[in-house]
Amino acid sequence: MSDSRPTPSPAAERPAVARRWTPRWIAGVIALVVAVVGTIAVGLQAGSDLPGGPDVLRVASATRLAPTDPAPAARDGRLALAVEGVAFPDLTGRPLRWQAVGARRDELGGRAITTVAYRDPAGVAIGYSIVAGAALAANPGDGSVERDGTTYRVFNRGGRITLAWERDGHTCVVDAPPSVDVQRLVDAATAGA
Repeated sequence: MSDSRPTPSPAAERPAVARRWTPRWIAGVIALVVAVVGTIAVGLQAGSDLPGGPDVLRVASATRLAPTDPAPAARDGRLALAVEGVAFPDLTGRPLRWQAVGARRDELGGRAITTVAYRDPAGVAIGYSIVAGAALAANPGDGSVERDGTTYRVFNRGGRITLAWERDGHTCVVDAPPSVDVQRLVDAATAGA
């Protein structure tokens, strides 16, 4: 007698292996995600928690963030927003013609930073930040401009121009694209004096 059943193929003889999300595999993925997020968080914290608080270039990066609050109203050459008595300037007058378009508040290295975003009629935007508390340590910068007894330190980094100075014991930072002339930034800085 012969067996009339077909011979199974080698693939049919192997049992089907179901791909499952095993608890061990899920735990591995979660551990990887936690490690990556932890590394990023530690890097950000380490970058902003320097002794003495943030530095000028880190504050400059905050000036580039999008506003989260409406623009403060202007009155008597100043905006209705100040940091510990140091008011932001109204820059709408000639020759500057920068309109305040919004504001935001951040914390960097345990220091409060308040920023006003301004935009000129051509659409060029700048950010102007005032750091709460005592003035930051003076970074040397790439150069400086002296005007009316104040030293304005100039930084050229990452395709941006940053100006930093001390006003009433606070560090002020203005950051702009390279199309903005340094003298125009100094004009903006002196408008608040």
